[in-house]
Amino acid sequence: MNRTSITVLLTLSSLATVGCASKNYVRQETTPLINKTNELDDMTAKNSRDIRDVDSRSQSGIQQAQAKADEVNRKAQAAGQQADQAQTLASSASNRVDALQTTVANLDNYRMVNQTSVQFGFNKDTLTKDATDALDQLAGNVANTKGYIITVEGATDSTVEQLQEKQRIAAVEGDDADVFGYHYENNMLAVNLFHVRGGKVLDRREFFWEELPELETEPAESGRSTPGPDGRARPSPHEQSGFRPGEFFSALLTQLYIGQPYVPRNIYVPVDFEDREALEDLLSEQLAAKGGRATRVNILVPQRGDKLALIDLAGNNAKQSYDQRFRVMKPNQKQIQEALQDALGLPEPPKRIECFDISHIQGAETVASMVVWEDGRMKKADYRKFIIRSVDGVDDFASMREVVTRRYKRLQEEKKKYPSLVLIDGGLGQLHAAAEALASLEIINQPLAAIAKREEIIYVFGQENEPVVLDHHSPVLHLVQLIRDEAHRFAVTFHRKRRQMRDRSTELMEIPGVGARTTRRLLEHFGSMQAVKQADAAALSAVVTRVQAEGIMDHFRKARA
Repeated sequence: MNRTSITVLLTLSSLATVGCASKNYVRQETTPLINKTNELDDMTAKNSRDIRDVDSRSQSGIQQAQAKADEVNRKAQAAGQQADQAQTLASSASNRVDALQTTVANLDNYRMVNQTSVQFGFNKDTLTKDATDALDQLAGNVANTKGYIITVEGATDSTVEQLQEKQRIAAVEGDDADVFGYHYENNMLAVNLFHVRGGKVLDRREFFWEELPELETEPAESGRSTPGPDGRARPSPHEQSGFRPGEFFSALLTQLYIGQPYVPRNIYVPVDFEDREALEDLLSEQLAAKGGRATRVNILVPQRGDKLALIDLAGNNAKQSYDQRFRVMKPNQKQIQEALQDALGLPEPPKRIECFDISHIQGAETVASMVVWEDGRMKKADYRKFIIRSVDGVDDFASMREVVTRRYKRLQEEKKKYPSLVLIDGGLGQLHAAAEALASLEIINQPLAAIAKREEIIYVFGQENEPVVLDHHSPVLHLVQLIRDEAHRFAVTFHRKRRQMRDRSTELMEIPGVGARTTRRLLEHFGSMQAVKQADAAALSAVVTRVQAEGIMDHFRKARA
């Protein structure tokens, strides 16, 4: 090999070495760039996914917001339609009045023509009687229709007012509360109860009483409504036709809350009553005994602010309930009886209904009442009171079994007719207890039903799986509620009277020489414990011995010292 060849080979070798080195250098320099490019591609893909997720969530949120907007619009349209319907109804009723007034005017002309017709030998008496009867009937229809228009317009206005008041109710903050309002007129009473929970009205209940009699309790000693040191009102003598609101609400609250598993912290009532603080203590002790929250139950009579506004709202609602129940034109009694027969599956329209209720405070002084509805009216002469004798403690079922047994065993012995319907205040437990009592007397095919307190559902014995649910404004439901509420009132009044007699008797029997018979004579003669305390020796001696009179006066003199 010559020198030139060797040189060429060396040159080629050097070039190969340089190429390899260059290739390695390029690879080392470009690899990080490639990796960086891959990372950027990954980030770009991730950002794209994130953007798609955001778009998806945004689209979902827009759809949800649109759905809520659509729902609000639907509700607004429904409210508008209801308002339009109410306006149409009012307009239609107004047209009815115009037509009837025109007819009345025509009849006035007819009456004038009738008077003139005597000159031509027509029978004046016959024509005048026919025209007068027709005129009076149509005039009555005009008055009824006018009243109907007022009711419709009032209902329309009240609907708008209630929508405005919702803001006020929602603004009331604090603990749970029950708010009462009432309207009393013509010896008839409507009560509205708002259940406020967390600042919102979750439920509203209505109570009605017709021909409400005077409560069998002593009037409050205090005569004026003046705020006390704690800012609460004191008893007020608001008495209309013998109705005392304070005593009524004392009895109503006792019936509604004593023995119940839950009592709200605050109870707002429109009037004060004498034993308000004692009832507060009793309800607070009841909660503590049941292992509930350690708090005091307050029965308050608001004098100003949002709480008073709530009382006013409940009162306005009670007025509307009163108008709907007692003023609006409703079916006649025969129609209601036939509707009740159809609703409960009775063999005939009910002519007489006997209703039972149990009343007690934590099992003490358990009593029962029976009220009677007959031929369209409450028949107070047939009311009966029962002192439960065979039951110890709290057992409403056993108490109901006893009172139903006693009542219808008496009817069997006297061979008297059974009622068209036996109505029980309570649920399925009380219904079955009454059924067992009738079965023990071998009384079969006796119509029997019960109305549950809160749900206002009617259970008919033998059809318990198909309870009767009536419309809230049904006259049939109103009739059943009326009878049930009267049984409530009568039972609570009797229980309250016995409890007061027991408390008074206890104090008198603590006096040496005064026993049960003497205590009874004193209370029957003087009428109240306060009158016994204020009696002088001469007045006391007319009922008891001189020694007993001196002992009684000495006892109360030491108590005042």
